[in-house]
Amino acid sequence: MRLPFFLALLALAPGAQALTLHNDFSSHDWANWFAADNWKNGSPFDVGWRADHINFSGGQMTLNIDDTPCATDQALCSNEPYAAANYSSLAYYSYGRVESRFRAAA
Repeated sequence: MRLPFFLALLALAPGAQALTLHNDFSSHDWANWFAADNWKNGSPFDVGWRADHINFSGGQMTLNIDDTPCATDQALCSNEPYAAANYSSLAYYSYGRVESRFRAAA
């Protein structure tokens, strides 16, 4: 399954100016984002997070979930049957508005 993903974050504090984080996703932005690798979050998801399941092309980020390389060696997927991507912001937002545009696979 491929999930093209665009994300823009907006956090507002009372009486403060809007803080906007925008990423065009042309490449991984190490200063603002974390790509999980070689760990899992357990049931009911049953996937091992792999950074190689995140791809950037043409200003879009694609997050993949599949059984590669788990079908041949589950140890490569944190002993789970599937591998998936996990991409997280390094910033903390206590409240505000989050907007995203994405297209899920059929």
